Amino acid sequence: MIPMGRVRAVYWRDLVVMSRSKPLVVALAAHVTLLGTFLLAWSGSAKVPQVPGDNLYEQQLGLQGGLIAVILPWIVCRFLAAERRETWSALSFVTDLSPSRLFDVRLLAPATFGVILVFSGLPLALIAQQISATPTPRVFSDVCLLAWFAMASVVVTMSVALRARTPIAGWVLSACAALTLDATVGHAHPAIAVMSALAIAAIALAFAPAPPSVILPELDGRQI
Repeated sequence: MIPMGRVRAVYWRDLVVMSRSKPLVVALAAHVTLLGTFLLAWSGSAKVPQVPGDNLYEQQLGLQGGLIAVILPWIVCRFLAAERRETWSALSFVTDLSPSRLFDVRLLAPATFGVILVFSGLPLALIAQQISATPTPRVFSDVCLLAWFAMASVVVTMSVALRARTPIAGWVLSACAALTLDATVGHAHPAIAVMSALAIAAIALAFAPAPPSVILPELDGRQI
């Protein structure tokens, strides 16, 4: 069992590093701005864009899932690109954690950001819910499902990005995997969606590489 003191130390260290990243702020702003723009466009006189059979809330929910599938892998890949081999090795030495366990611990900070990204769209989701006359409990249920989806996407992204030769390749592959997951379980029963996200995260963890041995010198944050 990993000592909680070491977990907290790595978690807060990664949170501080991510919070100082300008792309993180850009990602949050882009997420909220695009959702707000969609809401304004749909509620305007032209009422576009529209998807037959779906109300405003359902369309915005689908859009948010797609945005998370693209934005979140980009942020995680930026974070990994800045964390070179020496950083992983030093953290492994200081915390006395094996590379595989350190990988598991370092999932926590990006997963936290994923949850923050999801909840940043909650006010706009509530507005869309009011316009569409959708039950309020469904909004919070959908937000929780999106949070599960975001955390699964983080696991997949870190596993894929550490195997990719460049950050761009890692982002593209991870985003494609997240979009596929979103399209597959986006409208599934909540229980199925949760189990699917957990299964995919477990598979990604099982095949995750040992970080210090696979992070390449080419992984430079300036490349994204």
